[in-house]
Amino acid sequence: MEISCTGLGFEEGKVKYDDEKLIALKNKFNPKKFVPFYVNITIDNFVQADLIAISKDRLIDLLILDIEKCETRKNNSTDDYEKEILKKCLDCLEDEIPLCKGDFEEKAERLLCSWTILSIKPVLLLEEEPDINKFIAMALIESNTMMFYTAWPNEVHAWHIKKDSTILECAAKIHSDLAKGFIKGDVISFEDFMICHNMNDAISKGLAKMVDRDHIVNAGDVIEIRCNP
Repeated sequence: MEISCTGLGFEEGKVKYDDEKLIALKNKFNPKKFVPFYVNITIDNFVQADLIAISKDRLIDLLILDIEKCETRKNNSTDDYEKEILKKCLDCLEDEIPLCKGDFEEKAERLLCSWTILSIKPVLLLEEEPDINKFIAMALIESNTMMFYTAWPNEVHAWHIKKDSTILECAAKIHSDLAKGFIKGDVISFEDFMICHNMNDAISKGLAKMVDRDHIVNAGDVIEIRCNP
């Protein structure tokens, strides 16, 4: 995840998220390989960012860019739907509301993204600078992102994905081949997994459930994928 920061004191660079659940899994398995979640912090790089974190006193610096772009596109557009959406955008922006906080239908959101309207991206507004771990946690919430985990003796890995994702989407996040050959998934909550030796033990205790491809994975779940080779 790339986070663009404006008006905040964070330095540019890759930062590890000190995830308590992942640390607990690491301590449980002592794996050969340990893969935490990282964010990449940039400064004033709105276009490339997955999320924009900005101090409230600098919000107008972001919104003015969108106002200028929306006004230009509205003046040049001959499409009634586009003009309606752009007027709604300008009303929001002039009230100093980022467009991600506006009530736009999916079709309109896709259009705004295609026009590189910046504040349709998740915008995290901050009055003061939190510590870095809390900051990353806040960014995950604001961007509707959750963590799930894979955990074996040889590797413990944190993965990030949008909330309400299916087990098939999680499989694809791990590796495209897992999604292509998907048969079933085994899923267990982090809390239940911590009282089991491994996934096989969790299955034998009835704590893990075997699910189909449309099962929605919850934040913090530990998963394993059964697939054709």
